[in-house]
Amino acid sequence: MPILGPVGARTPARRILAFVLYTALIAGGVTMVYPFALMVATSLTTETDAHDFRLIPRFIRDDSALFCKYLEAKYARAAGVQKVKVTVATLSLVYDADAESGVPVLGFTPDLIPFVRDLPADKRDILLRHRHALARHIESVRTDGQVRALLSDWTVFRSGLYDEVPQYFRTFFLGLPDYKPLRNVVGESTERYRADMKARYGGDLAAYNEATGESLQRGFFEILPVYEEHWSSRWVPPMHDPQYVDWLAWRADLPERFVTVFPSEPAWHQYLQSRPEFRPPRPEAGAAVPVQRKLIIDMINEAWGTSYAAVSDIPLTRRAPEGESRRRAWATFVRSRMNVMYWRLGGEGTGAYHAYLAGRYGLIDRYNAAHETAFSSYEELALPEQVLSVSGLSQADLIDFVRRAEDKGGCPLVALSVDTPEVLYRDFLAERYGDVSAVNAAYGWSASAIDRIDLPIPELDWYHMTAEKGYLRRWFLSRNYRITWDFLAGHGRALVNTAVLCGGAVLFALTVNPLCAYALSRYNLPYAGRIIIFLLATMAFPPSVAMIPNFLLLRNLHMLNTYWALLLPGVGNGFMVFMMKGFFDTLPREIFEAARIDGASEMRSFFQILIPLCRPVFAFFALGAFTGAYGGFMWAFTICPDERMWTLMVFLYQLQAVQPFGVQMAALVIAALPTLAVFTVVQNIILRGIVLPSFH
Repeated sequence: MPILGPVGARTPARRILAFVLYTALIAGGVTMVYPFALMVATSLTTETDAHDFRLIPRFIRDDSALFCKYLEAKYARAAGVQKVKVTVATLSLVYDADAESGVPVLGFTPDLIPFVRDLPADKRDILLRHRHALARHIESVRTDGQVRALLSDWTVFRSGLYDEVPQYFRTFFLGLPDYKPLRNVVGESTERYRADMKARYGGDLAAYNEATGESLQRGFFEILPVYEEHWSSRWVPPMHDPQYVDWLAWRADLPERFVTVFPSEPAWHQYLQSRPEFRPPRPEAGAAVPVQRKLIIDMINEAWGTSYAAVSDIPLTRRAPEGESRRRAWATFVRSRMNVMYWRLGGEGTGAYHAYLAGRYGLIDRYNAAHETAFSSYEELALPEQVLSVSGLSQADLIDFVRRAEDKGGCPLVALSVDTPEVLYRDFLAERYGDVSAVNAAYGWSASAIDRIDLPIPELDWYHMTAEKGYLRRWFLSRNYRITWDFLAGHGRALVNTAVLCGGAVLFALTVNPLCAYALSRYNLPYAGRIIIFLLATMAFPPSVAMIPNFLLLRNLHMLNTYWALLLPGVGNGFMVFMMKGFFDTLPREIFEAARIDGASEMRSFFQILIPLCRPVFAFFALGAFTGAYGGFMWAFTICPDERMWTLMVFLYQLQAVQPFGVQMAALVIAALPTLAVFTVVQNIILRGIVLPSFH
C-alpha cells in the first residue's frame, strides 16, 4: 500500500515531503550511476585523454581531439620509446594552435607523446614558434582545392617510390606494438596481420612456427609484425629474408595511412644539435641562462656561412656539401648515424673498395674461400650501388667500407651519396613543377626553396583522419574492449575456469547450506544450539586467517590446481546456514506436517514446498555466492599456481598492472557486467520477497 493516502497526498505539506523524498532518491541514484558512467566513458579513452574525465569523450564530436588521438596512436611508440626527438614539421609532435588559426587548442602534454616533457628548450621553442603557422597551413590545405593537387602528386610519388624502394616505408599500427605480449596495446594493422596469419595457416600454430622459425606457445595473439627501425644505423632491412619479403608483400595491401614514408632529416637535425662545436657554453655562476635555440643556430650559421632560421630548416643534401665544417658534419652523420638503406655508392670508389678488400683479406684466394666465389683478382669485383643489393659477408664488407674514414681506407666522399625520401621528393617536385614558385602556387605553400620542402606528412595525416573519421571514432570506441577481450579469450581456459567456479559455488551454496539449515530447523536436535554456536564461531575469523591452513590441507590432499581446490573450501558457510535456519523457522510447521500426512518425503518437502516459499532468500544467497566466487582473486591465485587454472580475475589483475588507464577501465567495465547481469536476474525475485508479504 502507498505510504501517503490519496487524501493526505493532496495537502501542501505532504506534497513538499514527497518532493523532498523523491529529490533525495534521485540524488542518491545519481551518486550511484555517475561513477559507473564516468568509468564507462574513461574506458573509451587512450593515453591522450584518459585523464580528461568527461562523461562524453571529446573525440566523439571534436575532429581536433580525434586528430590528437590519431597522432598519438600512430606515432607515439616509434618516437617515444626509441627516443627519436623530431621537430614539428615531421612525424611526432602535437599539432596545436589558438583561436586565430581556426583550429581549436589541443595543447601538448606528456600524456600525448611521452617524450615531449623531455624536449630541450630549443625544441620547445621551435614548437611554439611554428605551431601557429603550421596549424594555419593545415587549415588552408584542408579548406581549398589545393589539397587535390597535393594528394594527386603524392600518390604518384608514393607509388613509384614503393615500387623501387619499399624499405623506405614504415608501418604504423594505430596502437603500441611491443615485444611483450602482455603489454601489447594492439593496433589495427597488427590485428589484421594476426588475422591474416591465422587464416593463412588455418589456425595451426605449430604450422606457423615451423614455417617462420618462431616458437609461440599460447596462440596467434602473440604474433608481432616486423619492427622497422629506420632511425637506427644498426638495423639493416633483411631484403633477402623470405619472411621479410613476405611481410613487404602483405604490407603493400594496407591502407595508405598505415604505411608512411619515414623521414630521415629529423635524425640529422638532432645530430647537428648534439655536435660538440655547436653546444652552447655553460653560463657562469649567477649569469642568466641564454636561449639555447638561438645559440645553436647562430653557431651553425657562423661556422657554415649560412642564414638558417632554425636547425629544423637545414636540409640533408644528397652529396657532401661545400665547406670543411659542413662537409665534416655531413660525412660523420652519413657514415655513423644514418641507416644503410639510404647509402648510394658511385664508381669513383671502386679502386678504394678493391684496396680495402685486399687489405682485409690479403690474397684473392682467401676472399673466395670466405665468400664462396671464384674471382681471379679483386679488379673483377664491381662496387654495388646499394648495400642492400648484396647479403651476408659481402654486405658486412660494404658497411665497414663505407663507415671507415677515407684516410683509413674507407669509401671516398666523392663516391658516397644518400637518397633519402626528402631528397627524392624534392627531385620529384623539381621535375614536375620546375621551381618553388610553381610548387607554392599549386599547393598553397610559401616555401623559400625546393630544398626547404619537407615531406607533407602533417597534411596527409589530417586528410587521412578527416577522410575516415567515422571509422576511426568507432575504432577508438571499441579499441580498449577489444584489447581486454582478446587478452582474456586468448589466455587458455580463463573463461571456462571462471564459469565452472561460479556455477559450482552457486550450486553448492543452494544445496549444502539449505539442507543443513533445513535439518536444524525441522528437527528439535538437542545439540542444535551448539552447532549454531560452532557455525557462528567461523564468522569471527577473517578468510585470510584460514587461507594458509586450507592451502596446506589441499596440498596434502594433492588437490592443488584443480577445480575441487577452488570449490571445496567454500562449500559450507556458517553465515548462510544461520540466516537460512532463522528464515525457515518463520515458516508455518503445519505446511510440512500436512505434506507428511499426504506421503511426501523430507526431500520432496524441501524441493517442492520450502524452495518455492524461500525463493527470495535463495536468490539473495545465490547472488552472494556468485559475487564471492567471481571476485575472489587472492584465493584463486594462491591455490592454483598453474596459469591454466587461473580465473578471470587473476588475468584482469595482470592486465591492469601493465596496460594504460583506459584499458584498465575497460577491464573493470567488463568485469562488472557479469555481476550486473546476475543482479538484474535475481533482483525481481528479491524484491518480490520484500514487497509481496506486505499485501497479505
